[in-house]
Amino acid sequence: MGMTEDIHRVDLTRYLVAPSRLRTEETASGRSSGDIYSSYSGDVIPEGSRVRKPFKWQGQLWVTVSLCSEDGVWTAKAYRLIPKATFQDIPTTYWGKTRNPEDAEAARHDPMGFYHGMTVGQGGDAYVLSGPPAIFSAGSTTDELSAMSDEPILQLSLF
Repeated sequence: MGMTEDIHRVDLTRYLVAPSRLRTEETASGRSSGDIYSSYSGDVIPEGSRVRKPFKWQGQLWVTVSLCSEDGVWTAKAYRLIPKATFQDIPTTYWGKTRNPEDAEAARHDPMGFYHGMTVGQGGDAYVLSGPPAIFSAGSTTDELSAMSDEPILQLSLF
């Protein structure tokens, strides 16, 4: 990695969450999707600057912008969703960040993340995506999940 690339690098915060929050599956009553999976909005933000229903994490609203599975472990990248009136920087739009090649390249190297500062709508209200993004990964053990969980995990006795 060259020196100019290093100044753009931001270590993203990682959270472990219950695997069910990051996937979709067929159930007897139909399709069931986790809240982090369901908030994926990377496909609709460019079309109209709106987002799907956000998920809650540590008392804040978040919106997923990417999902992937590597070696069977699901991860999501998400941005905080904050009311436009409380955003401390100058908000912009997806088009504003990508209207020409220079702007798009600058957005890809924004230390706060590509989607930082984008105005979006959700439920009829105006919000801004605020970076840097965080990574949400599927945890695998009860101890792992309870150490990083938004909600306490209860281990019930079998007897």
